[in-house]
Amino acid sequence: MMICGSTHNLPMDLQSLTTASLIEHKSKLEYVALMCALENLDVPQHSGSQYQVLREEIRRRERLYRKHCTSSELDAAVADWMLVVAERDASRLLTALALGYEGGEEVDRVRINPRNFFFREIVLEMGGKRPVSVAFVPAGYLPLTWIGAHFPDMVPSPQQSAEDGQHYEVLRMAEGQAGRLEFIARSDADGADAYVTRVVVHCW
Repeated sequence: MMICGSTHNLPMDLQSLTTASLIEHKSKLEYVALMCALENLDVPQHSGSQYQVLREEIRRRERLYRKHCTSSELDAAVADWMLVVAERDASRLLTALALGYEGGEEVDRVRINPRNFFFREIVLEMGGKRPVSVAFVPAGYLPLTWIGAHFPDMVPSPQQSAEDGQHYEVLRMAEGQAGRLEFIARSDADGADAYVTRVVVHCW
């Protein structure tokens, strides 16, 4: 009996993968299953169980995102941003922020599966051994008004990009270190409330 193609082996620990990577793996398995059906071939061994594991893990995370990406959890999110301002050791940042991560401490860009389910993903940009910037992707709807209430000194950034929305920023000090918090926001229609799609902490 002929078997269609081959599947990519999943890491043993799914916590090392971001949710975006899990969705990508799941899409690949769906594509393999579709091609097998078109060719009237058997799907590769274990692909069905891999698909079930991925689907359940994605569903579990989405439930946690809905529970934690709320106004009541904003203080914990702000604490993570301020930790980045204060901490210049990449390994300690990874320990504090990550359940797992893709890449390693020796690469320039590390994608993090966050401990804090207020965030869907965190991307750590490195300059040598030190973090240069850390980008946080909210796990759900994050109104710009929440940020403005927490940071009343927030102002429009002089560096604007029409491609990804409006940029706002605020400067902060923590543990003798300085940093700039940048909030990228967009709205779905004219006059609609703006929401934050990304928060980037720039380390100085």
